[in-house]
Amino acid sequence: MRGMRNGTRLSRREFVALGTGAGVALARVANAAPKFPVGVFVSSPDETIELRAYADHHGFGRLRLAQGLLADIPAVRRIPVVLCNMPNWWLQTMWMASQRIFYDDSAERRQLVYTARRYSVSAVGASAHELDDSGGIAKLMAAVGADDANPAYVVVALTNGHVVRDYLVELRPEA
Repeated sequence: MRGMRNGTRLSRREFVALGTGAGVALARVANAAPKFPVGVFVSSPDETIELRAYADHHGFGRLRLAQGLLADIPAVRRIPVVLCNMPNWWLQTMWMASQRIFYDDSAERRQLVYTARRYSVSAVGASAHELDDSGGIAKLMAAVGADDANPAYVVVALTNGHVVRDYLVELRPEA
């Protein structure tokens, strides 16, 4: 491009051709990238479920639902993958607790070891081996003191640097 090498100005025709070529190249890249829905999703063996209920920290360790009700928290038996696609939010951590986390400051929690894979600029998939294995789920549920009357919740914590949202999914033992 002669205009960029020696400091001379581009003609109008050259400028339009350059802009059109760059626009076509960007459109090809944008159309080739996979599209992910915006939100937080749990992939269960049967279906993909959107997590809509999230909680805030309240007191010295308790959670308080900020969006949704306990009835809005979906229940699954296994969690192979969690997909987080919230622009300007990123995955902070994943942990597990029982329902006592809503009213007891000293409720047991277990930090989950997970692997994360970036799918796009804002989409991240996370998987914890223990949540896809029935033996690992049973050990975690026993560690947090979960039972039929006191269900276990997996918490997917997202942050934007200032605020933390704890998205919840109920984990039920396999029958």
